[in-house]
Amino acid sequence: MSEIKLAIVGIGKIVRDQHLPAVAANGDYRLVAAASRHGRVEGVDNFTSIDEMLAAVPSIQAVSLCMPPQYRYAAAVKALAAGKHVLWKNRRARPCRRSRT
Repeated sequence: MSEIKLAIVGIGKIVRDQHLPAVAANGDYRLVAAASRHGRVEGVDNFTSIDEMLAAVPSIQAVSLCMPPQYRYAAAVKALAAGKHVLWKNRRARPCRRSRT
């Protein structure tokens, strides 16, 4: 099986301390891009929005959403509409009607 081309959206302390080392240690994944308003990841393409990232790097296969809960739904919809698998960092903030669509 070939490695999964992964992108991370939302680069903060937890991503730097836990997610990036875990991805680097797992040969099943290769980080190819990141999107964040303020953070950057060395060695991959960086973008300030998920829209820019999805348009510029069509080879992304999966997107890990690591931003605050209130922004995840919109980002998940964009990633799914682009045909990407979505990894959700935590549970939904609260059950909501939108999550059923």
